[in-house]
Amino acid sequence: MNTLPHINKAQLLKQVIAAIQSDLDRLESGVELAKAAKFESATRMQSRYDTFGVESSWVADGLATNLSERREALRELCNFRLPDNPQEVCLGSIVGVGWPYGEVEDLYFILPAGGGLVLPLDGPPGEINVVTPRAPIARKLTKKQLGGELGNAAGAAPQIAVLLLV
Repeated sequence: MNTLPHINKAQLLKQVIAAIQSDLDRLESGVELAKAAKFESATRMQSRYDTFGVESSWVADGLATNLSERREALRELCNFRLPDNPQEVCLGSIVGVGWPYGEVEDLYFILPAGGGLVLPLDGPPGEINVVTPRAPIARKLTKKQLGGELGNAAGAAPQIAVLLLV
């Protein structure tokens, strides 16, 4: 499997933190709007089908819960320390996956929070996917070593190899 150019994990972690902070800022303004709608709705229903106040309350509560979860994720990432030289795939690893003797097809950055984010990269494969340890691919990759195999893809003969980037 071909190797990739050096990737600065600390810089990528900063990008993930910035993206979550940006989402947090947008979410905070949404919570304020939902709270305002909740309290500004008429205290009496306009008709027996009027559920605006109740629905606004649900939205405000859901957004507040999401906001709390995002704050916790941001706190977790800000306190997270990247591993220096892991010998196997672990939290904080960047892992390339592809066919043996071929190009790296997918890159994964395993972090405690921020799963689902896709960060742009210069050069192939062009992006890196942030996954949490709960993601199926992260569970499959964890504890694998450089050159390890994930197993056969459905119906394919070659094994998928793991390239650990430290």
